Amino acid sequence: MQAKFHRSRMREVDETDARTRIERAARALDASEAWLQRQPPSAIAAGVAGAARALRRDFDSPRSLLQGRLSRQSGLSPAMVTWAATTTLASMDEANLTALAEAHRSAHRTDDTRMPPPYPDRAGTGPCAVFLSGNVCTAAIRAIALPLLAGRTVLAKAASGQDVMAQAFRRALTAQDEALGGCVAVEVFGREDHPATQAMVSAASVISAYGDRDTLAVLSETKPAHVPLIPHGPGTGAIYLPQRSLSDHDARARLLERVALDVAAYDQRGCLSPHHVFVETGTVAPHALAEELSAALATLGTALPRGRADAQLQAQAMQWRGVAATCGELIEGQDHAVAIEATPRTGPGHRHVAIIPCSDRDAAIDRLRSWGDQLKTLGVPGERERDWFSQTLAPQQRPQPADPGQLQTPRCDALCDGRPPMAGL
Repeated sequence: MQAKFHRSRMREVDETDARTRIERAARALDASEAWLQRQPPSAIAAGVAGAARALRRDFDSPRSLLQGRLSRQSGLSPAMVTWAATTTLASMDEANLTALAEAHRSAHRTDDTRMPPPYPDRAGTGPCAVFLSGNVCTAAIRAIALPLLAGRTVLAKAASGQDVMAQAFRRALTAQDEALGGCVAVEVFGREDHPATQAMVSAASVISAYGDRDTLAVLSETKPAHVPLIPHGPGTGAIYLPQRSLSDHDARARLLERVALDVAAYDQRGCLSPHHVFVETGTVAPHALAEELSAALATLGTALPRGRADAQLQAQAMQWRGVAATCGELIEGQDHAVAIEATPRTGPGHRHVAIIPCSDRDAAIDRLRSWGDQLKTLGVPGERERDWFSQTLAPQQRPQPADPGQLQTPRCDALCDGRPPMAGL
């Protein structure tokens, strides 16, 4: 079936099946691969950073069309979408991107890291197949940028209706440099389309997958044996507040404002979102702290309103609140809730957070160790305190350490699932 052009919508609608589109895109990416690998790291970094700056200008505009589209797609409020997009795009700093790409280039020789082409009639070794997750609306930026910086073309898969940011980034790359934009293709199909998934993994030289454990299991079973899989599975963030960081009232208020931002960001949809705040017990009582965190969340809700919730999420939130009120303490706000509980449990997200009192940091570590590799980031005030947690956690745990207020705005060179961001690429 041929592609059709709908003039009323001013866009091309490709009605060929997903598998055919993917095979066609893979051949086009193979033709671009040699060009990309000839480019100096600084040139690729400049193109990525320039595309990010262009998109950021769009989101800064009061007439941003992208903001509205991303808000409707994600369910986040327009203000939260703008915050999420501008902070993510700001992390695409050209100097940091260049350093990242140059370090990767120096550590990996092209001639001894590339696989033989999977198809004898294709010129390239194959793109990096990127399976994007739909829960964080800006995640496509970093997921696409990192393989490009590694000198790999990108064949990205977005879930149906979840491709706004990925397509916008591809267009911005093309506007910066048409050849660079030609190194990225974005395809949209559902997880039930097994022929399309098979075509993606068969075309790839490496797979970078963001998703739940079921998605990762399917890809592991489906991919060719020689194609490596870089898994980015589900996870969560957490925060630990030592008593010394809470003793001064004004400093505590500023700290809780930053904690509130970590909780509110993306309405707790991502794997970096904190659902639990471990607090060392002392002179500041947990109830007083919960009241102050609730007030900080209420204030933040004015500037960054919470997005919509479907019926399932509303039911989960109601159940979570009921258990909290019965087994612990619950402070409810108009758009959030803060519980005080003895034992961490899975929360519904959507700005629901639990304070977990601990006798000291060793008690917090004991709780966090049981989370294994699902602990993706840990917010702790003070560099020395963060270093202690990094050194004391279980060996398989390597969460990205962060200062409260920065859990959801990692630098482009931050750890990714406990690994350097370009590991495996």
